[in-house]
Amino acid sequence: DQHCLGANKIPMLAARGFAPPWAMAYTDHHADLPLLRHSAQWCLVSPTADCLQRIETALATRAQVLAWRQ
Repeated sequence: DQHCLGANKIPMLAARGFAPPWAMAYTDHHADLPLLRHSAQWCLVSPTADCLQRIETALATRAQVLAWRQ
């Protein structure tokens, strides 16, 4: 069994007909960096401060942040 986490998500999605590149990706965790790197656009959904910092540092850009709940 594979865990649907991090880079494992890419071949799991591809096997189900959703191969990269992707037009859009949404995530709430820095483990999804591999997916974001294959997405034209991406958003963070209610990320923790640590997640936000890790992703912005890794991708050298400011993230678009969406609040799941106000």
